[in-house]
Amino acid sequence: MPGKEPAGYWDWLQKQKPQPLVDASTIRAKDDWIRAGKRAFRDLDKPPTRTGDPALIALARNPASFEGVRAQPDGSVLDVRWVVTDTGVQLTTTECGSCHLQVLDDDTVLIGGAAGRFASEAHMTPPGVPVRRLVATALTQQFEGDPFRVAAWRAASTPWAPDARVEHLKDEAVKLGPVLAGIGGGVVFRTNGSPYFGAKIPDLHILHYSRYIDATGTHRLRGPEDVARYAALINSADSMDFGSYQILTPEQRHVRYRYADEVLYAIGTYVMSLEPPKNPKPPPANLVTRGEQVFKREKCAGCHPAPSYTTGELTPALGFDVPFDHPNFGDIRDRSVGTDPGLALRTRKGTGFYKIPSLCSTTDRSSASRNCSMLRVSIQITSARAGGRLALRKARSRAWSS
Repeated sequence: MPGKEPAGYWDWLQKQKPQPLVDASTIRAKDDWIRAGKRAFRDLDKPPTRTGDPALIALARNPASFEGVRAQPDGSVLDVRWVVTDTGVQLTTTECGSCHLQVLDDDTVLIGGAAGRFASEAHMTPPGVPVRRLVATALTQQFEGDPFRVAAWRAASTPWAPDARVEHLKDEAVKLGPVLAGIGGGVVFRTNGSPYFGAKIPDLHILHYSRYIDATGTHRLRGPEDVARYAALINSADSMDFGSYQILTPEQRHVRYRYADEVLYAIGTYVMSLEPPKNPKPPPANLVTRGEQVFKREKCAGCHPAPSYTTGELTPALGFDVPFDHPNFGDIRDRSVGTDPGLALRTRKGTGFYKIPSLCSTTDRSSASRNCSMLRVSIQITSARAGGRLALRKARSRAWSS
């Protein structure tokens, strides 16, 4: 950010030529891939948000745009980046780092962290730089030819079972800002999901404990290659077909950009190497012992065995009947715990299932429950279970109204 740059940095940057983010010719071992992936995870940018607009670049060079912002130790800020292109230096936004950076209560930034405060909520992004405008531009580029409202609708439409609220996104009377901006706490509206069944930003430190990617287990996870394939798909190559339904127009089905294989593989290797951080405020030993006794008595380990505290399997959402010929039948539990069916049955993320989550690093999560409707894990847990459905204490809801 201005004022934190090394002397002559801006002039030096203008003279640079594009360089690969990950140079595979220099990599000799797995640790090299992890280091390269860490850098790529933080610095990879979203090409559709790139702009050479002199007015926007001037804003990003103006110290007034950064008033009140807390810079990172290296002088950078979150969400925005400079990128050297064939046509010069452009302003852009981060790809992985726009969502998968958790700001903890002490303002420490945890790369790949769980759902929590957004960077803007923690005053770590410049208020004078229109990041949301750049992201909105990327959405309209993805849905070429659509006005922003129609693009938002297309991102969530379920034509086989239309949701009236989603259909109304095309209406001028609907204020899109409050609907699409999210509710904080790490809940977001994802393409193929719904603003009314929000998705929780996952904790990537525990991803390697799972057998599947996404809350609803949309893709298999067998190693960093699957992470790379998934990233390539969702960022630039998703046709958004759902069964016989084609969501996109023929013009929108073109792949407009593609990240290099070595970049995505490096990111996958880095993410799969992450481990959950230890609890910085461990509870008293006697309380841990009591909790362990309850955990064993209630047979929690049936789904959440140590040391990963998950079997990595799938559990049916409430109301979903699992077909016996399901191709992943061996990974499916034969019992539902009454999980809200919204995301799993009423969106294009729908598989009928949710992953059994790992209980590791729950101390870093600012919200609990599949849709972050509970403020803390302690609010969610009670001693009552009936008919396979978890009884929850009443708590202030943080989910979208339905």
